[in-house]
Amino acid sequence: MKLLAKRLISGLLAASALACAPASAEIISFDGLRTPGPMPAVYRNVAWEQGWYYLTSAFPPFNAHTRPTRVFSDAAEKSFTFLDGDKIFKGAWFAGYYYVSFNLYNDGMLVHSSPMLEMFGDGPVQFLASGYKGFVDTVTVVGVAGGYVMDDVTFRGEVPEPGVPELFIAGMLAAAVLNVGFRKTAKAGEAVIPAQAGIHTGLDSQGL
Repeated sequence: MKLLAKRLISGLLAASALACAPASAEIISFDGLRTPGPMPAVYRNVAWEQGWYYLTSAFPPFNAHTRPTRVFSDAAEKSFTFLDGDKIFKGAWFAGYYYVSFNLYNDGMLVHSSPMLEMFGDGPVQFLASGYKGFVDTVTVVGVAGGYVMDDVTFRGEVPEPGVPELFIAGMLAAAVLNVGFRKTAKAGEAVIPAQAGIHTGLDSQGL
Protein backbone atom coordinates (compact mmCIF):
# COMPACT_ATOMS: atom_id res chain seq x y z
CA MET A 1 0.00 0.00 0.00
CA LYS A 2 2.92 2.34 0.64
CA LEU A 3 4.07 1.85 -2.95
CA LEU A 4 0.51 2.50 -4.14
CA ALA A 5 0.35 5.73 -2.12
CA LYS A 6 3.66 6.89 -3.57
CA ARG A 7 2.48 6.21 -7.10
CA LEU A 8 -0.79 8.01 -6.45
CA ILE A 9 1.02 11.06 -5.07
CA SER A 10 3.46 11.06 -8.00
CA GLY A 11 0.59 10.89 -10.48
CA LEU A 12 -1.30 13.72 -8.82
CA LEU A 13 1.82 15.88 -8.67
CA ALA A 14 2.43 15.28 -12.37
CA ALA A 15 -1.15 16.25 -13.17
CA SER A 16 -0.90 19.32 -10.98
CA ALA A 17 2.29 20.42 -12.72
CA LEU A 18 0.62 19.93 -16.09
CA ALA A 19 -2.43 21.91 -15.05
CA CYS A 20 -0.55 24.80 -13.46
CA ALA A 21 2.47 25.09 -15.76
CA PRO A 22 3.38 28.76 -16.25
CA ALA A 23 2.75 30.40 -19.57
CA SER A 24 5.78 30.39 -21.82
CA ALA A 25 7.60 33.62 -22.61
CA GLU A 26 6.33 35.70 -25.51
CA ILE A 27 8.59 37.86 -27.65
CA ILE A 28 7.62 40.83 -29.75
CA SER A 29 9.93 40.82 -32.73
CA PHE A 30 9.56 43.77 -35.07
CA ASP A 31 10.65 41.85 -38.14
CA GLY A 32 7.15 41.91 -39.60
CA LEU A 33 7.72 45.63 -40.26
CA ARG A 34 9.76 46.07 -43.41
CA THR A 35 9.52 49.69 -44.54
CA PRO A 36 11.12 52.22 -42.13
CA GLY A 37 8.66 54.61 -40.54
CA PRO A 38 6.56 55.35 -37.45
CA MET A 39 5.29 52.43 -35.42
CA PRO A 40 1.64 51.49 -35.97
CA ALA A 41 -0.63 52.60 -33.12
CA VAL A 42 -1.18 48.90 -32.35
CA TYR A 43 1.30 46.15 -33.15
CA ARG A 44 1.17 42.60 -31.74
CA ASN A 45 -1.63 43.50 -29.27
CA VAL A 46 0.48 46.32 -27.86
CA ALA A 47 -0.35 50.03 -28.11
CA TRP A 48 2.73 52.09 -29.01
CA GLU A 49 2.83 55.71 -27.94
CA GLN A 50 3.29 58.16 -30.79
CA GLY A 51 7.00 58.83 -31.23
CA TRP A 52 8.20 55.24 -31.68
CA TYR A 53 9.85 54.51 -35.03
CA TYR A 54 11.34 51.41 -36.60
CA LEU A 55 14.56 50.89 -38.50
CA THR A 56 15.21 48.07 -40.97
CA SER A 57 18.56 48.84 -42.60
CA ALA A 58 21.98 48.13 -41.13
CA PHE A 59 23.25 51.04 -39.06
CA PRO A 60 25.97 50.04 -36.55
CA PRO A 61 26.13 50.26 -33.62
CA PHE A 62 22.32 50.41 -33.62
CA ASN A 63 22.08 46.70 -34.27
CA ALA A 64 19.07 44.39 -34.06
CA HIS A 65 18.99 41.36 -31.80
CA THR A 66 17.09 39.46 -34.49
CA ARG A 67 17.55 41.09 -37.87
CA PRO A 68 16.53 43.22 -39.52
CA THR A 69 14.02 45.42 -37.64
CA ARG A 70 14.30 47.26 -34.31
CA VAL A 71 12.65 50.38 -32.84
CA PHE A 72 13.77 53.72 -31.42
CA SER A 73 12.03 56.72 -29.88
CA ASP A 74 12.16 60.50 -30.39
CA ALA A 75 11.88 61.40 -26.67
CA ALA A 76 13.59 60.72 -23.38
CA GLU A 77 10.71 58.50 -22.22
CA LYS A 78 8.22 56.61 -24.37
CA SER A 79 5.61 54.01 -23.42
CA PHE A 80 3.99 50.88 -24.75
CA THR A 81 0.86 49.28 -23.26
CA PHE A 82 -0.35 45.67 -23.28
CA LEU A 83 -3.90 45.49 -24.60
CA ASP A 84 -4.81 41.86 -23.84
CA GLY A 85 -4.29 41.75 -20.09
CA ASP A 86 -1.55 42.38 -17.55
CA LYS A 87 1.85 40.85 -18.22
CA ILE A 88 4.99 39.92 -16.35
CA PHE A 89 7.47 42.05 -18.28
CA LYS A 90 10.85 40.34 -18.54
CA GLY A 91 12.86 42.92 -20.51
CA ALA A 92 14.19 43.74 -23.99
CA TRP A 93 17.40 43.92 -26.04
CA PHE A 94 19.23 47.20 -26.65
CA ALA A 95 22.13 48.60 -28.62
CA GLY A 96 23.55 52.11 -29.05
CA TYR A 97 24.95 54.75 -26.71
CA TYR A 98 24.47 56.30 -23.28
CA TYR A 99 21.94 54.56 -21.02
CA VAL A 100 18.47 53.05 -20.90
CA SER A 101 16.06 51.80 -18.20
CA PHE A 102 12.41 50.85 -17.64
CA ASN A 103 9.58 52.27 -15.55
CA LEU A 104 6.78 49.75 -14.98
CA TYR A 105 3.16 50.72 -14.30
CA ASN A 106 -0.05 48.99 -13.31
CA ASP A 107 -3.38 50.83 -13.35
CA GLY A 108 -1.57 54.13 -13.74
CA MET A 109 0.71 53.64 -10.73
CA LEU A 110 4.49 53.25 -10.91
CA VAL A 111 5.28 49.83 -9.40
CA HIS A 112 8.94 49.37 -10.31
CA SER A 113 11.97 51.02 -11.93
CA SER A 114 14.60 48.78 -13.46
CA PRO A 115 18.37 49.05 -13.14
CA MET A 116 20.11 51.20 -15.75
CA LEU A 117 21.92 49.67 -18.71
CA GLU A 118 24.95 51.61 -19.95
CA MET A 119 25.91 51.38 -23.61
CA PHE A 120 29.08 52.64 -25.26
CA GLY A 121 28.45 51.90 -28.93
CA ASP A 122 31.22 49.33 -29.09
CA GLY A 123 29.66 46.13 -27.82
CA PRO A 124 27.06 43.50 -28.75
CA VAL A 125 23.33 43.87 -28.29
CA GLN A 126 22.53 43.59 -24.56
CA PHE A 127 19.48 42.38 -22.64
CA LEU A 128 18.07 44.66 -19.96
CA ALA A 129 15.99 42.69 -17.45
CA SER A 130 13.15 44.49 -15.73
CA GLY A 131 13.93 42.89 -12.36
CA TYR A 132 10.23 42.73 -11.47
CA LYS A 133 8.00 39.63 -11.23
CA GLY A 134 4.64 41.32 -10.71
CA PHE A 135 2.01 42.14 -13.28
CA VAL A 136 2.11 45.38 -15.26
CA ASP A 137 0.09 46.90 -18.07
CA THR A 138 2.39 49.71 -19.26
CA VAL A 139 6.14 50.05 -19.67
CA THR A 140 8.07 53.22 -20.39
CA VAL A 141 11.58 53.17 -21.78
CA VAL A 142 13.84 55.89 -20.42
CA GLY A 143 16.91 56.92 -22.41
CA VAL A 144 18.46 59.51 -24.67
CA ALA A 145 16.20 60.23 -27.66
CA GLY A 146 17.73 58.62 -30.72
CA GLY A 147 20.54 57.16 -28.63
CA TYR A 148 19.41 53.53 -28.62
CA VAL A 149 17.43 50.88 -30.47
CA MET A 150 15.22 48.24 -28.82
CA ASP A 151 14.39 44.74 -30.03
CA ASP A 152 12.65 41.51 -28.95
CA VAL A 153 10.45 42.78 -26.12
CA THR A 154 9.97 39.78 -23.81
CA PHE A 155 7.12 39.07 -21.39
CA ARG A 156 4.69 36.38 -20.30
CA GLY A 157 1.02 36.33 -19.45
CA GLU A 158 -0.77 35.22 -16.32
CA VAL A 159 -0.28 31.71 -14.94
CA PRO A 160 -3.43 29.81 -15.98
CA GLU A 161 -5.75 28.38 -13.33
CA PRO A 162 -6.39 24.63 -13.67
CA GLY A 163 -9.56 24.19 -15.71
CA VAL A 164 -11.94 21.31 -16.32
CA PRO A 165 -9.66 19.49 -18.84
CA GLU A 166 -6.69 19.65 -16.47
CA LEU A 167 -8.74 18.43 -13.51
CA PHE A 168 -10.12 15.64 -15.67
CA ILE A 169 -6.56 14.56 -16.51
CA ALA A 170 -5.65 14.62 -12.81
CA GLY A 171 -8.65 12.43 -12.01
CA MET A 172 -7.78 9.96 -14.77
CA LEU A 173 -4.20 9.69 -13.53
CA ALA A 174 -5.36 9.07 -9.97
CA ALA A 175 -7.84 6.41 -11.15
CA ALA A 176 -5.17 4.70 -13.26
CA VAL A 177 -2.75 4.56 -10.35
CA LEU A 178 -5.44 3.13 -8.03
CA ASN A 179 -6.49 0.59 -10.66
CA VAL A 180 -2.94 -0.69 -11.06
CA GLY A 181 -2.62 -1.02 -7.29
CA PHE A 182 -5.90 -2.90 -6.91
CA ARG A 183 -5.03 -5.29 -9.75
CA LYS A 184 -1.70 -6.14 -8.16
CA THR A 185 -3.38 -6.66 -4.78
CA ALA A 186 -6.00 -8.92 -6.36
CA LYS A 187 -3.36 -11.00 -8.15
CA ALA A 188 -1.42 -11.42 -4.94
CA GLY A 189 -4.62 -12.66 -3.23
CA GLU A 190 -5.31 -15.11 -6.05
CA ALA A 191 -1.81 -16.57 -5.67
CA VAL A 192 -2.30 -17.12 -1.93
CA ILE A 193 -5.76 -18.78 -2.13
CA PRO A 194 -4.76 -21.75 -4.40
CA ALA A 195 -1.72 -22.41 -2.25
CA GLN A 196 -3.86 -22.46 0.87
CA ALA A 197 -6.40 -24.66 -0.90
CA GLY A 198 -3.66 -27.13 -1.81
CA ILE A 199 -2.52 -27.34 1.79
CA HIS A 200 -6.04 -28.01 3.02
CA THR A 201 -6.56 -30.68 0.36
CA GLY A 202 -3.38 -32.44 1.39
CA LEU A 203 -4.37 -32.47 5.02
CA ASP A 204 -7.81 -33.80 4.19
CA SER A 205 -6.33 -36.64 2.12
CA GLN A 206 -4.37 -37.71 5.18
CA GLY A 207 -7.57 -37.86 7.20
CA LEU A 208 -6.68 -34.93 9.46
